Amino acid sequence: MAPPSSQKQWVIQGKTRGFDELVYQDASVPKLGEYDVLVKLGGASLNYRDLIIPRGKYPFPLDLPVVGASDGAGEVLDVGPKVTRWRAGDRVTTLFNQGHQAGPMTVAASKSGLGGVLDGTLRQYGVFHETGLVRTPKDLSDMEAATLTCAALTSWNALYGLKPLLPGQTVLVQGTGGVSLFALQVSELLAALR
Repeated sequence: MAPPSSQKQWVIQGKTRGFDELVYQDASVPKLGEYDVLVKLGGASLNYRDLIIPRGKYPFPLDLPVVGASDGAGEVLDVGPKVTRWRAGDRVTTLFNQGHQAGPMTVAASKSGLGGVLDGTLRQYGVFHETGLVRTPKDLSDMEAATLTCAALTSWNALYGLKPLLPGQTVLVQGTGGVSLFALQVSELLAALR
């Protein structure tokens, strides 16, 4: 089956008028490079970041206009000729910063955020570098997996990142957003495993 040539997407045009800056439009599906993966996106989730970008309150690099949102999951439709990690039919989830694989954040990696500098997941199809994706857990739907990219990893890093939480320490979670809910779930799960 030939990859699609067109798609629908939501684009943030500017950063001053809030959601009036979003435009729903037809667009071409990006072409694959040698190390790229074409993904049919089946789920996307929104985070606080996705609310403040079109309001001009995001403090990190932006390259507007841009397809919004960083968090998504779907199925691989096609791969570039030098891709070794993925094949058609694999289920994948996006990485927030496409250029950050591990270790401390660098300036270069901070300029590779989906939905801010690079086109994000509020579209039907996305082309991502093969290292900008991870395997979706088998027991999660695309909609469920799409919530992991930002909120779940932010919670994990808060609990176990630079200064890891140790057994016996207390966790205080404030708020009812995705980061707080994931922090509660991760804390409860790890406490139950001890």
